[in-house]
Amino acid sequence: MTLVILAAGLGSRYGGGSKKQLDIIGENGEIILDYSIFDAIRAGFDKVVLLIKEEHVQAFRENVSWKFENKINVEFAFQKADMYNEGYPMPAERVKPWGTAHALLCCKEAVGNDNFAVVNADDFYGKTAFELAYNHLKTAKAGEYAMIGYLIKNTVTDEGGVSRAICQIEEGYITKITETHEITKRNSRIFYPTPEGETDLDPDTVVSMNFFCFTPDFFNVMEKGFKDFLEENKSDLKKCEYYIALPVQSAINSGKKLKVYNSTDKWFGVTYLRDKPTVIEGVRQLTEAGLYPKKLW
Repeated sequence: MTLVILAAGLGSRYGGGSKKQLDIIGENGEIILDYSIFDAIRAGFDKVVLLIKEEHVQAFRENVSWKFENKINVEFAFQKADMYNEGYPMPAERVKPWGTAHALLCCKEAVGNDNFAVVNADDFYGKTAFELAYNHLKTAKAGEYAMIGYLIKNTVTDEGGVSRAICQIEEGYITKITETHEITKRNSRIFYPTPEGETDLDPDTVVSMNFFCFTPDFFNVMEKGFKDFLEENKSDLKKCEYYIALPVQSAINSGKKLKVYNSTDKWFGVTYLRDKPTVIEGVRQLTEAGLYPKKLW
């Protein structure tokens, strides 16, 4: 079973480059990604694909993969602007890559025919989430997808707006998923801006934190979806982004089902630099409670 970790983002609100993914939050030099891999290994995953920028590979080898490469099979994949976008070259003035779904698509060869889960490098998901993912994937047949869901009230920060995919759920399955930006927490309110004004969210709204479980056929969904996305946005290729929520919605529209599992574990994330102390304290408490060893590796 394979775990894909998306670590190619610029982390612009956190200082840029690979700093966000490599920042230390554990007592013995651990980064968030270490905890995800630790949880994945004990859940049963036996392979990890690290999706990064090619220019960061040395930093990841020196700071990350050497610690656990004898405990799980490690492969690297690289997000490149010229992959899967034939006929639609990236504009020279574009800075950001094509988005999270394109990043995942760039892992196609590394994943192969394995069932796989995908997570962000800068989100701390907790032990239960990986157990739920593994248990789903070990019996999943083609087209049987899943998502580990979180409540919006547990995924916002006091430091500024965040992007989340808001989910509509019926009988345990997603019917609609919408990437939503600048979701803001202010006092007791959680809301996001629209052209008509601010729209409030129920604190118990389920959102995606990009923890999905897929079978290999989903790469075909993403590849076709990316071509359609580029055609639909050919007048705006400087800024548009192909988020995972887009091919997920396409799969749902075509009749695929995506089951939602709700994790009871606490989520932590570092969208902004000022989020870091909260993450450090949260991990310290989990370690003191015995859920993690003080030294992971």
